[in-house]
Amino acid sequence: MRNFSSLSQCFLFCTAILFSFKSFADCPALGSGITSSTTCTGNITTSNSWVTGIYLLNDSGSNNSNTVNMTGNITTSGGGSYGIYLLNNYSLNDSGSNNSKTVNMTGNITTSGGYGHGIDLENYYGSTNSNTVNMTGNITTSGINGYGIYLLNDSGSNNSNTVNMTGNITTGTNGYGIYLLNDSGSTNSNTVNMTGNITTSGNDDGIYLLNYYGSTNSNTVNMTGNITTSGNDAYGIYLLNYYGSTNSNTVNMTGNITTSGASAYGISLNNGYGTTNTNTVNLIGNVITSGANANGIYLNNSASSTLDGANSTNTVNMSGDITTIGSSAHGIHLSNSSSTAPSSGTNNNTMTNTVNITGNISTNGSGTHGIYLTNTGYGTNNVMTNIVNIYGRISATGSSSYAIYGGNAAAYTNIVQLNKGSSVIGAIGVVLDVGTNKLNLNLGAGSSYSFATTGFTVTDLNGRPMVTGSAYAAGVGNITTASQSLYERTSQITQSLDDRLRTHDLKQQPSQDFWVNTYYSDSNRGGQGLSGSNLSFNQYRSGITAGFNVKNSYTPTELIVNYEHGKLNIDEGNQGISSNSVMAGALFPDFKKLFTGTISAKAMVGYSDFSGDRKVLTNDVAFNGSRNVTASYQSTHLTLGSAWTKTLYQTDKMILDTLVGIDLNSQHINSYSESDLFKWNGRTINQLQERVTLGMEIKPLVKPLTLFSRVGIERRDLLSGENQNYAINNTAVSYNDSNQRNTYATLNAGAYYPLTPTVKAYAQVRYYDSVKDIDSLSGSIGISGQF
Repeated sequence: MRNFSSLSQCFLFCTAILFSFKSFADCPALGSGITSSTTCTGNITTSNSWVTGIYLLNDSGSNNSNTVNMTGNITTSGGGSYGIYLLNNYSLNDSGSNNSKTVNMTGNITTSGGYGHGIDLENYYGSTNSNTVNMTGNITTSGINGYGIYLLNDSGSNNSNTVNMTGNITTGTNGYGIYLLNDSGSTNSNTVNMTGNITTSGNDDGIYLLNYYGSTNSNTVNMTGNITTSGNDAYGIYLLNYYGSTNSNTVNMTGNITTSGASAYGISLNNGYGTTNTNTVNLIGNVITSGANANGIYLNNSASSTLDGANSTNTVNMSGDITTIGSSAHGIHLSNSSSTAPSSGTNNNTMTNTVNITGNISTNGSGTHGIYLTNTGYGTNNVMTNIVNIYGRISATGSSSYAIYGGNAAAYTNIVQLNKGSSVIGAIGVVLDVGTNKLNLNLGAGSSYSFATTGFTVTDLNGRPMVTGSAYAAGVGNITTASQSLYERTSQITQSLDDRLRTHDLKQQPSQDFWVNTYYSDSNRGGQGLSGSNLSFNQYRSGITAGFNVKNSYTPTELIVNYEHGKLNIDEGNQGISSNSVMAGALFPDFKKLFTGTISAKAMVGYSDFSGDRKVLTNDVAFNGSRNVTASYQSTHLTLGSAWTKTLYQTDKMILDTLVGIDLNSQHINSYSESDLFKWNGRTINQLQERVTLGMEIKPLVKPLTLFSRVGIERRDLLSGENQNYAINNTAVSYNDSNQRNTYATLNAGAYYPLTPTVKAYAQVRYYDSVKDIDSLSGSIGISGQF
């Protein structure tokens, strides 16, 4: 090993070794930027005009490539000085191809000079040329007309610009956050993938995508973050196809859009002439505008006899709320227009605007509509359509405002579909009733509504009666759950009585003076509720049943009495029914012997008192979207039934038994009214309920305790009473209940324990599941004894 005579010699040697392994360069610190491929660390600062932080140029030849890998910040202060500028610059007669430039950067970009864009990527002519920036850091431009990201394809074909960015964009006066442009050419594309927020303070948009002439060109922004603009006419998202064909603009965004300037739309999509052009925004987030004339969403197609608009479409798919505060700031405004000179001729234009929204629309400025649909123009063979599908509330409470407002200057079509969960606060009407204005109601078969409308053709899509002259309908939940409720009403009593039948068949103290059983049950069904057959509901019941042995009767007889309280919630609160009910009768547990088993019989009568509460959707502003109507009515019951019980196997430790039963249940529901809207005729339901069970009892090591379980199949069949006659706004209608039968698989498990030689206590749980997606869980406890 070499010996060093002094500490200084050691230091010099080590320093030389370190520098011999150095493989990176320092970025130009002052005055000039990067103009060729390099890997560097450090900050770049330029102060002169037109001096860019990173500038990579191809203007001749093909298959050229440049790459910059940089860790550090870029700061420019001169006019026209970009942070990053990548350019493939060719001409019509000198066209390069397959050239590529890439910048990978970790750091921030700050520009302060006028027209100083943060990132500027451009392709002129040529083909299959590409520019790419991968960046982690923020972009801030404070000079006038300084864009955050500007991507351009001018002519050429199959050229592309791509920015992948994690960071925020902040721009100054008249500075777009992101501006993507395809000018002529074909199959060119610009793409920005961004995680971060965009904030603009001038009169330019958060995101602006433009296809100008050309064909099959596309601009795409995929963004997670918020957009905030504060200037007048500064849209959150602005997509435009101007002339050309088969061009497309797309924004996929998760985040909120907020604008505060006048005429600053949240989202604006436009097709100006051209053919088969499309604009699409998929948004998860809210849109909030506070300026006058600042629509939340604005979609427009324009055409004429000489400048086509054939097959042009704008689409917004949104999950979130729209809120506008300023005057004449509509929540959603969809417009198609076509013109000729003079005002005649053949256009042959097909133009469609569509908004699908899950969320609420709220406007409160004067002259502000929640949904505003217009089709205007001249010529023949035009097909203009505006469509809004909404799952949410529409509220327009300002003066001279409409919740839904439509107009057609000719035979065109506007369609608004209110889906389940929607409500309307405000007027529904039209300004020009020349074409077709449709209001489709897909609110669910359990919803009720009373909408005042003018000029709209209203259609209910849920297969139940609707009365026009405005639009009125009653939810049919009380109709379609009636037979299931009758089954529920008697099933707990039947279970208690079946337990008594087994006691008699086994000769287990059948002469007990009394027995008492209390129970609670919870049954429910999920479902979309778009038809009466799949309405969701929850049904809760609690009650008590008591039996008393009749001494010295000709045949064994028990007198039965039952009280039950029930609560039925239909379609997630659209209707509620509470009930108090009593039933009384007799059980003959040992009526006759047959096939070594026991035939029993029962007969019961009953009375029920009901109170109902129904939510009715209304667009009357005074009711804030809905009002409640109530009802009070009664019904009478009759139950006749028989069962055959047989003990299949019995030892000191185990018992197996079976039971086959059938009941005829009849209920008559008296007529009643719900306010002045709905009047219900009396209805009599007759229903057969059959059941087969197989049970087992075992005695475990704890000798007095007995455990039991039973499995079974039950079925109900509606014999008559499936049709309900009623009146809506004094117009007679009827509804036929398709829910006429169901089959249930049941499971019981429990135990009983003798408290004294003549008194025993018991408890059990019961579960059933049906082929129509109804399931139930119930529990009961009881006592039986002799004194």
